[in-house]
Amino acid sequence: MAGGKKQSRQLNFMAQPIFHSFNPTRIFADADKVRECKSCHRCFTTQFQMPQLWWSNYAKKSNGHFGCETFRDEYGIVTSLNAWSRYLVKQLHEGGHSWYKFNTLTRWIASSHQTILLVFESEKQSKLTELIPKGMLDGSHAEPHHDPFWVHVRLLEELSDLQNNAVWTVRTEIRKVEKKKQRSKPDPDYRGLHDLARHAIHVSETLDVCLKTVKSIVEQHKTLEEEQWFGERPKKGSFRQVRERLFWYEHTLESLKSRALSNKERLINEIQLSFNLVAQYDSAISVQIGQATQSDSAAMKTIAFATLTFLPATFISAVFSMSFFNIDDDTGEWTGGIPDGSSLRHCGSGKMSGAQTG
Repeated sequence: MAGGKKQSRQLNFMAQPIFHSFNPTRIFADADKVRECKSCHRCFTTQFQMPQLWWSNYAKKSNGHFGCETFRDEYGIVTSLNAWSRYLVKQLHEGGHSWYKFNTLTRWIASSHQTILLVFESEKQSKLTELIPKGMLDGSHAEPHHDPFWVHVRLLEELSDLQNNAVWTVRTEIRKVEKKKQRSKPDPDYRGLHDLARHAIHVSETLDVCLKTVKSIVEQHKTLEEEQWFGERPKKGSFRQVRERLFWYEHTLESLKSRALSNKERLINEIQLSFNLVAQYDSAISVQIGQATQSDSAAMKTIAFATLTFLPATFISAVFSMSFFNIDDDTGEWTGGIPDGSSLRHCGSGKMSGAQTG
């Protein structure tokens, strides 16, 4: 939607009587652009009786919610009902991941049993426009239109399928890690393991919020069902049919939640195993280094023992191998020499006997 008068002209169709059959009316809009356009915002709020809290920032950033609001006449009879829901699903695929965001609002008119489905999305979100026209609402003429929650059953059908794919995709990736053969020298991909753990946490988080949202739908549906006066048996049967389906999807999501928790535990186990294998390998290397150090220490002890054994004798031999005495040929005197080259003259002098005889 662009700005100005053009936006108002594009939204004029909403003022037309569009409630003519049981077939739901589907309207797709970019919530961010509607927020930016004051006239569009006012038109949506007025035409569909949307609550202001739906446009709040915390609702926009919520990871999931459900709310409903009834409109009554002066006798307290429900004339219309608005219900809005938001779900997030994270899908892994080769090379990355994608976010699916269900952000819808339904308006049910009691007099005609007409249902309007507003689908809010942006270019950054998944294309619900590809899901809804391809069969999500096919055969809706046979649905229990007396119950304003019947559309949410169809939404939960698509949501459960996406959540199932998300959970089992994570399980498949974890299984690949578990089946990977261990090398003699462990070299785990810690970055990959922690990325997979992050995805598993997101899948578990969105599934948990999704389940709480479905429980809220069940409670709101129960409240509406209890206060309705069923003048006709088919109306009561319609509410029961929707309730049974809601219980089914609640249980299905409970089962998926258990699988998601199992995925997280298995992944944590693999990460701990990787750390333990690396620690065990490093410990074995440390033992080998210690053994090598002990061997070196034994060799040093042998060298030290040999040194202590032979050093004194070597020292004595070296000392006595030096020239301590010297005889002067001219005078016949002998002198005592020391290693620094100086000499000490002997106190007495003498001539060698027999040196001059003969």
